[in-house]
This record gives sequence, C-alpha cells and structure tokens, in this order.
Amino acid sequence: MSLLHDLCRTARDENRSVLLEPEGLDLLASVGLDVPRRIHLALGQRPTPEQLRTLPGERIVLKVESPQILHKSDLGGVRLLPKTVEDIVPVMQELEGRLAHMDLRGFGLHECVPFRGEFGAELLVGIRRTPEFGNVVVLGPGGIHSEALAHMMRGQVPAVFHPASTPAAGPLELLDANPFTRFLTRPQRGQVQLVDPELLSRTLAAFLQLARDLDDISIRDLEVNPFVLSGNRLIALDALATLDWNPRPTPALPRPIARIRNLLLPDSVAVIGVSQTMNPGRIMVENLKKLGFPSDHITILKAGESELAGCRCVPGLAALEQPVDLLVCSISADQVPALVEEAATTGKARSLVLIPGGMEEKAGGAPALQSMHAALAASRATPGGGPVLNGANCVGFRSLPGRVDTLFIPDHKLPAPVLPGAPIALISQSGAFLVSALDRLGSLSPRYALSIGNQTDLSAADYLEYFAEDTELELVAVYMEGFKPGDGSRFVEWTRRITDSGRRVLLYVAGRTSAGAQASASHTASVAGDHLVIQNLARQAGALVCDSLDEFGELLKLCTQLVGRRPGQGRVGAISNAGFECVAIADNLGGLELASFTPRTESRLQTFLEKARVERIVDLHNPLDLTPMANDAVFGDVVGSLADAEEVDALVVGCVPMTPALHSLAAGAGHTEDLTAPDAVAAGIARVFHGSSKPMVVAVDGGENYHPLRRHLDQLGVPVVVTVEKATRLLALWYGKP
Repeated sequence: MSLLHDLCRTARDENRSVLLEPEGLDLLASVGLDVPRRIHLALGQRPTPEQLRTLPGERIVLKVESPQILHKSDLGGVRLLPKTVEDIVPVMQELEGRLAHMDLRGFGLHECVPFRGEFGAELLVGIRRTPEFGNVVVLGPGGIHSEALAHMMRGQVPAVFHPASTPAAGPLELLDANPFTRFLTRPQRGQVQLVDPELLSRTLAAFLQLARDLDDISIRDLEVNPFVLSGNRLIALDALATLDWNPRPTPALPRPIARIRNLLLPDSVAVIGVSQTMNPGRIMVENLKKLGFPSDHITILKAGESELAGCRCVPGLAALEQPVDLLVCSISADQVPALVEEAATTGKARSLVLIPGGMEEKAGGAPALQSMHAALAASRATPGGGPVLNGANCVGFRSLPGRVDTLFIPDHKLPAPVLPGAPIALISQSGAFLVSALDRLGSLSPRYALSIGNQTDLSAADYLEYFAEDTELELVAVYMEGFKPGDGSRFVEWTRRITDSGRRVLLYVAGRTSAGAQASASHTASVAGDHLVIQNLARQAGALVCDSLDEFGELLKLCTQLVGRRPGQGRVGAISNAGFECVAIADNLGGLELASFTPRTESRLQTFLEKARVERIVDLHNPLDLTPMANDAVFGDVVGSLADAEEVDALVVGCVPMTPALHSLAAGAGHTEDLTAPDAVAAGIARVFHGSSKPMVVAVDGGENYHPLRRHLDQLGVPVVVTVEKATRLLALWYGKP
C-alpha cells in the first residue's frame, strides 16, 4: 500500500490530521472500489469548457476541499450545479470569499451520479480503529441522516465486521446475521433486493483488506458516506479519513494461561491481611475452610503470630519454604506493588488475588507501579512465565472444583455454595454484580465465579482461553464494563471456539455511550460506538448478547436451570389457562416457531380437554387455551403430553393462578388449598420438567399472593417468571433467536 503510506506522509509533512477528499477517493479507487469521475481545481483555478466535457451528464457536483471542513454539507460546501462555466465560477468565487479563513485548498468537480432514492440506497461504510479490536469495518444507513437513522434503529444497525473473524471466503455468509444487511440483500414483499449480496460482499471485502493494510498506519477512521446504488454499482461519493499521530500504547505481554490452574485449583494458599477479628482477610480464611480446603495447606502471612484461625503463620512471603499456588492479598492498596514485585522476583507465589482498589491513586505514585510492572514483565521470561494476578479492585472468586472461596462475604450474608456446582463459569468485572448474581442463583452454584476487577494482569479473554479447554463447562457467562486494549479480538476468538464446540457464551457489556467517538469528525464512530462494536462481533462469534442487566441475570439463571437440555429445532408447544397469554406467546416467539401437533398429540390432548369438560369451548391448536376450568391434574397431563410429543422441542407454560380449579395458594385460613401438595399444579409441572430433556419456561402471572407458588416452583428447580411474555422472550434468547 505505497499509495497509502505516501498519502499519510504528505499529510504529516503538512501537519494535517485528515486526508483531503481527493486523496481518500484515490485510495478507494486503488483497491478497486467505484468512485465518481472528477476534476481537481487548485485554489484560484477555474474550469474550462473542455474540462467540463470530460464529465458525463448535464450537471456536476461542486465540493470544497479543506482539511478544516470535514462535513462539507454543513457549511454549504457541496452544490449541485449546471455543467457550465457561467454557473460554476460565481459559486466558486462566493465560497472562496466565505470560507477563506478555513484553509481552503481548492475544489472538486464531480460527475453527478444518478441513484435510487429509497431507504437503503445510501450507505455508510467505514473503517474505525478501536482500542479493543483494532480496525473494524462498519456498515449502516448513509446520507445526512445516518446518525439519526442509526439511533432510531439501535440494535438493528450498524453491521460490524472484523478482519480476523471474517471467514476466509469473505463476508458473504455473515450478511444474514444482521437485520440491516438482511434488509439490503433480501427481496422485500415481492420487490427485488436493494443490493446484490455478491456486490455488497465484494465492497466489504475491499474494506476488510484495507482494514488489514491500515493496521500499522496512523489512521483513526476512514469513512465513505454515502456509498450510493447506481444501476448495478456501489459508488463512493465521499471519503473522509482522520489521522492519529499519537504513539500507540505498547501491548501487554501475554500472560501464562497455564498458571490460571494454580489460581483456580491450588494445592496451597497463603493469605495476607488476616486479623484476630472478622475482617475481610479472616472471612476469606473461614470461607476457604468451610468449602473444604485443608487448614494445613493454608498459610497466613502475619508477623508475630505462629497460628491463627487454625492455620500456621509466617512473617512474610520470604519466610515461605516453598512457593504457594495462590496468594490472597487483602491489604491496603499502597502495600500491593511491593508485594507483587516480591512475588514476581522471588517466585514465591504462582498466582495472586489483589482485593484492594485505588492502587493507581494510592500506591505512592508512578515509580512503585512502574517497578511492579517491570518485575512482572521480567518474570514472563522465566520458566513458568511468572505469577498471574486476578484483580485488582475485586471481591475475590470461588472455585468449587478447587475448594477455594476468597469472597470476603460472610455466609450469613451470602449462602454457601452447593457442591459440586453447575457446569458454569461466571466472570464479572463488578464484584457487587457477582455476589448479587450468586445470591439470585441460590442453590444453582456456578462451578467458577470470578470477580476480575480492573484486569491489572489477567483479563476476561485470558479466562475464556482457559475455560475453552474445560470441556465439562457448558456455559461461560461474562459481565464486562471494558476490555483491555487489544483484548476484544482475543475475547471474540475464544468465544467462537467455545460456541463452535457446542457450548455457550453469555455476555452483557455495560456502558452504552461511545465515549471515544468523535462525532464531529466521524459519523462512523457515532454510528458504531464501542458498545455496539462489541455486541456485533460477539454475536457473530455465537455469543448470546443481552441488552439489559435484567435480561442477563434472568438468562444466566435460565441457562443454569436448563443445563444439559437439548434445544432441537426450536418448535414450541405452548399452553395457558388464559386466552390473553396464548396471544402473548404467539406475539413474542422471535425466531422460534409454534409446533404443528400431530394427530397422535391432538388425540391425547382431546382426551384431557374432555376430562376438563371444555372440549366444546376450546379449539385444539397451539398455543392451547385450557381455560380457567382446567384443574391441577389436567394441567399436569397436558404439559406432560406436550413434553412427550416428538414434534415439540420446547415448552412455554402459562398459568394465571386465580382460578379456583388450581391449588395455587399456600396453605392458610379461609381455603383448603396447598400449593405444595403432591397433586397440586406445581408438583405436576415439576415432575414433567425433571422427567424430560426438553427446555421449559413457566409463567405464573399474579401478585404477592402467588409469589409463594413462584418460589416453590423455583425451589423445585423449574424455570419460572411472572409473565408469559417474558417466558417466551427468554426462551427465544436461550435459543439465540430473539
């Protein structure tokens, strides 16, 4: 890409932070993209009739050229004019006078490209450099309304592509993965598609190659807005490239991933920061012992003591006879750098958990931190690769296989985990979110629960790489607030490897504002903020990406409850005892479909409708409305019939519990109901759920009187929510078909 290097060198020599439009168009043409025919006129030059005759048509587009004018339309710097000297020159003179203070370099006279006027005929295609992923390619609606359209269609646009995660054959197979690209490349209501998929794929492939070529060049973003559909061509009418001459941060050295085993499955643990009273360090020691970690394998680093909490004490790290697998650091932030440096230089700890936050502010200034990081970097060249660090600014972690619990939450505030734990790993940057999620999961204890805090050393991608090799894990759930530079690409790579193996990755990324986007300089950045880039690329890699914290928490619990269940094709069998719920189920299927009942299933269901004496008022179809007349036995029998039906892959069960026909209340005065009775509706549903391998979600729609019924179903291990709308949407999300 000698042209690209030449253009950037010229810009730097002229102290410009942008490429001029003709330079950008020349760059696009050099990679085979279509651009308009055009004439460049330096400041003071005027067009001749002979020059104008080289441009087709009766009209031209006049554009100002200036490194200070990034969006020319905003200043009246784009004019559609008749193709005559008499019409063009006065406008040039007016613009030269009005924009003289804005470093005007000249004008471009462009052919007037005819294009279709409907929505989708103008596209924005750009390359954007992100800290997490490097260069990504963005596709969205173009024209002057690109940002407004992207905001209105949030979640649908833009489409984002990454060079490393695009199939070798090109982006064609990814076009179905995004609603906007599906809209562009599929016929709509009998009309031909807006864009030929092959044409769009070739255009994106050219940008993906440019994104690779730009990897070592200081371009912040390169944007075409718009690309227009003209006949069977996509033509770039405009090009804007902004440059960044700041030195890039030095990437961190790779961490020794094998050392994560020492962290999660240690044979020996040392804890520093333990007191006689129940301080956080002491709580960690007690939690370790309660989870079954042997006391004689725990060492407390505390001067002046020989024994504490049933564990031996030594004065400090240097006094350890042998290196420990795990060192838990519950000390003040200003003490951490020296301890990490000692561990890195002496090799006395293979992994560390750094609990305190504010290390950067409280560590006595930059020298201590620099010395710590230098020692850590030097240790990477030693056998084993030196220690790995979890945190800082974290609440610790739980590893049920390792019998390790370094959370400093006492068990009367957070129930002890239930061994052996579900085959799930939960990774969270927020410690508070982690413990809240564990409390909501109750007895559904993840095998691993990690608070990773600031990712001072180990990152979310490192843990994904480690867990990808643990084939017993069925789900890795991740709550993220920000990725380390370059770590987004690795995160997506390992997400794809996990999902390609048939396992799941569940992701929620907090922070919906594109803080790094310079909207005044680039539509691409404002259309595709960091949050949307991460969401798009994670979905392409097969992750289940949640749009809200509530959705993440609910889907995490559902995934845990449905571990080991076979999804099948996503054909849903649905029942309710209320007509409105049947409508709500059908309205919220997303990409799922209602199963078509076979004659055998219909015959069985008909028998139960007759038993309930509703066969004359109920049409037998899916969703099936049992009416409020269906009692506990009929309800359970119908759920069982759907679970047995070969044509049904999953069940949604709606229950409006106010009907007298169901035992839906806790035992009490004024009635004879007992929701815990073995013949009550809850027991019947639970028997079917545990006797089947099919996914099922139940909704019990009611207020406080019926919370005991929901709680009882939850205690029986049945997925239950309040509304059937939420039940259906969660099931669609579980399938990855929202």
